[in-house]
Amino acid sequence: MLEEDDIASTNHVLVIEALSKALVGLTDRPEEIYLMSTATNSWSLWPLLIGSDDQPFWDKRRRQNVFWEVDATTLTPVMVGS
Repeated sequence: MLEEDDIASTNHVLVIEALSKALVGLTDRPEEIYLMSTATNSWSLWPLLIGSDDQPFWDKRRRQNVFWEVDATTLTPVMVGS
């Protein structure tokens, strides 16, 4: 799970392009990678890689907008520790 909160300098397209280059040749890599965009109260969860083949999920969908929207105002804060 990756997170970005700066829409001025990054987005899901830039992250998948960099991720695709970084994963080339790796034999021990995650089977699923997601990006959560948290710059506004309407968060977007993008599936970037699902499965173990060399083609990212984003490319499989032909760059269509495949994501889930999450209303951050409805989430319950969870604090670790005290």
